Parts: sequence; structure tokens; C-alpha cells
Amino acid sequence: VPTPVPTPVPTPVPTHIPSPMPTPVPTFSPKTLDPTPLPSPAPTFSPTDPITSSPITPAVTTSPTVLNLEFQQLKQFLSLLSHDQGAALDIPGSPQFRALEWLANEVNLLTYTGLQKVQRFVLATLYFSTTGESWIRSDGWLTTADECTWYSGLTGRFTPCTALGQFTNLDLENNNLAGSLPPELSLLKDTLQRVHLLDNDLFGTLPTELGNLSRLSRFQVTRNRFSGTIPTEFGSFPSLIVLGLGRNSLSGTIPTEIGLLPSISTLGFERNPISGTLPTELGRLSVLRRFAVDFTRLTGTVPTELGLLGQLEKVSFEETSLVGTIPDQICILGIEIKADCIAEISCSCCFECCFDGIGCIPA
Repeated sequence: VPTPVPTPVPTPVPTHIPSPMPTPVPTFSPKTLDPTPLPSPAPTFSPTDPITSSPITPAVTTSPTVLNLEFQQLKQFLSLLSHDQGAALDIPGSPQFRALEWLANEVNLLTYTGLQKVQRFVLATLYFSTTGESWIRSDGWLTTADECTWYSGLTGRFTPCTALGQFTNLDLENNNLAGSLPPELSLLKDTLQRVHLLDNDLFGTLPTELGNLSRLSRFQVTRNRFSGTIPTEFGSFPSLIVLGLGRNSLSGTIPTEIGLLPSISTLGFERNPISGTLPTELGRLSVLRRFAVDFTRLTGTVPTELGLLGQLEKVSFEETSLVGTIPDQICILGIEIKADCIAEISCSCCFECCFDGIGCIPA
């Protein structure tokens, strides 16, 4: 009979006898148990197989520097505003980068206005630039709280912000700030009015970008460790009333541009190794009341142009290398003058006469 003949053919044998064959044919079992080919025939039977666990890897993207859209958009926004076109934002570990990273991770980021983003970025950059974790007081800083509520030494005298939330007053006097002053403060050019950072450990140079702070009225960094020269841009503050740079390590000369400050009332360069002569342009400071250049390396004579300062009340010239005579134009102002009139300067109207290394006595 021709129909039953195919049954003994070797090819169908495995299908007819699957159960008795596994034991006598050990060569097939290693292949079926081999872990490498398992994924293709039966991926669902191997939960620990590396192929099933690999999709978990892309989910672990906590760093905003990789794929975080908010980070990239925020970076582009700040780069357009920054003085260096965002160069510092590209340096991992820089205060600017750390501030950007912190802000991009804020849970409320999408609710902030452009002004709030800028203010929080600037203040965070200051925090990272001056070792904020070591400040004496840092209440609220780098939290989700409104930046207008972050610690400020001006509390009780001035509020940090206006009623519209514009940051105007920065006061961290005697708060253990250690580091450099970031140029990003200039991003507050339309709002910042007062900078009080006296009695800290700030060093490095004074950023020239600060000259863009068009509304600045008081800039006081006395008793720090700033070095370098006094930026010529500091003569472009139209509303500056107080400029306190005393007791630092500033060198170079007094820029003639300082004579362009129309509103300046108090000018302090004392106890800095500045040199050169007193600019005659200082005679343009018509509302200047107090002027201090004591304990400097100034040379030359006291310019007669200072006699034009009709509102001048007090001048300190002692412990310098100034010589000559205090001009009569200054004496007739009837102001308080301290100078080295014991040996170096002739002064008929000085309030106190001082001698290098010894001190002052009433004239």
C-alpha cells in the first residue's frame, strides 16, 4: 500500500516520538538550555534576561544637562542676556552653571516670569560664587520661597524688593561671603539700587560690567580683599550717591571718570595702595560731602579744583605722599580736614595734623 510508506521516513520521526527522544539525544538539550539563544525563541520566559532590562536605562535621566528641555530653553534665555553670551554657562562646576542647573530643576520653574528667572539666577550665582553654604545667614536662599523673602541684612530698613517683585536691595554685610563678585549682578541693571557687602572676604577684581547698573545709588564693599584697579566704568553711575571702596587692596590710579558722577555724596578710597595724583576732575563733584583717600600712595599736590566743592564737609588726606599746600580755595570752605601737616603738607586750616606712623593731633 503506498500511503503508509512515509511514516518510517527519518524526517517526521522527531514529531512522532518527542517524549522518548530527549534522554537518548543529549546533544540537543545544551542548545535549548543555552542562555544566549533563548531571547529569540522565548523572550517571555526569561525575565532576568538582559534584553528585557535594557529599556530601563533611558528612564534614568535625572541630570538636566542631558535631555532636559527646560534646561536648554533656560540656558538659551540667559545666554541672550549675559555679558559673555553664555560662555560661563558651558563650564560645568562654574557658579553660573550651578545656578542654571539649580534653577532648571526648580519645581516651579514654569510658573516664573522672565524677571523672576533672571533674579533667581543672579542670586544663585552670587550664592555659589561666594561659598553660600558657609554664610552666617542664608535663610530661604536656594529654596522655592520667593527670592524677595530670602535673607537680607536690610530687613527693617529697606525691603529687598518693590511691591512689584523687582529686586532692588542686596545687603549681605558681615555675612562671611568668601569668593569673587559675579558680573551677573549687572543683569539687574534696571532694578538694583543698593549693594551692601561690607566686612566680608570678597576678593578678585571689581567686575567692569557693574557699570551697567543704571539705577545704583549705593555701592559699598569696604573691608574686603578686592584687588586690581578701579574700573573706569564706575564713573557711569548716573544715580550713585555712595561709593565705598575703602580698606581693600585696590591699586592703580583714581580714574578721571569718577569726576563724572553727578550725584555722588560720599567717596571712599582709603587704605588702598592706589597711586598717582588726585584728578582735577574731582572738582566737578558738586554735591560731594565726604572724601577719603587716607593711607594711600597718592603723590603730587592737592588740586585747587577741590575748592569748587561747595558742599564738602570732611576730607581725609593723612598718611599719603601728598605734598605742597592745602589751597586757600579749600580752606575757605570751613570744612574738617585731616592731613600730614606736621611734615609734608602746609595747612593753615586743618582740623587735625598727622604724622606718618605716629598718628594725628588737633591742629
